[in-house]
Amino acid sequence: MKIFVMGMHRSGTSLVMGLLSKCGVYIGNNLLMGARDNPKGHFEDRGFLRTNDQLLRRNGGSWKTPPDGVSYQGMKPQMEKFLEAWPKDKIVGWKDPRICLTFPLWKRLIEPEPIKVILTYRPIEQIAASLQARNGFTMEKGRKLAKYYYDQATRNTRRIPGVSCMITHFESYFSNWQLELEGVLEFLKLEMGDHQELADFIDRELWHNRGAEHG
Repeated sequence: MKIFVMGMHRSGTSLVMGLLSKCGVYIGNNLLMGARDNPKGHFEDRGFLRTNDQLLRRNGGSWKTPPDGVSYQGMKPQMEKFLEAWPKDKIVGWKDPRICLTFPLWKRLIEPEPIKVILTYRPIEQIAASLQARNGFTMEKGRKLAKYYYDQATRNTRRIPGVSCMITHFESYFSNWQLELEGVLEFLKLEMGDHQELADFIDRELWHNRGAEHG
């Protein structure tokens, strides 16, 4: 089984993948380092991120100016080589908000192996406020971009043979993280990791822009 954690930028994908990595999901050891906006880490494989970036560029776009659609554009062999390098005897997971846009291409290379998707949801207004603070986007641009990502994620995962998708809510990890994570782990058929380690990982101080009104 392969696991994808997807969602709009600033929606909690790093938080969710960080928790899953402590519950048995293998995410590799070539991870993007933490930054000021994500001090605990991104839990994102560098090669996976680089490949998704290349896909968007070759299709005439980027993460902040998404192309109208995506195709392999000659990158299929590179993607197959990337997948082949991952262990076959572990539950493997990848995370990158760009998967909202590129997921259909990865799915075709992985099938018929089952795929489970965790889609992280955060209110649009909070995402827009976070993008405004981090990237200088206008609120309108942030809203529009977040809506597009979620529309694409829904279209690319709903009622697709071989793909099971569950929505998890970013805010719930700061009110009752154990209940929210239990639901995700039940969906993935995984066991809960060390309770104290998981609790320590969730830092309420890193929940930025939570005062924005919900959209």
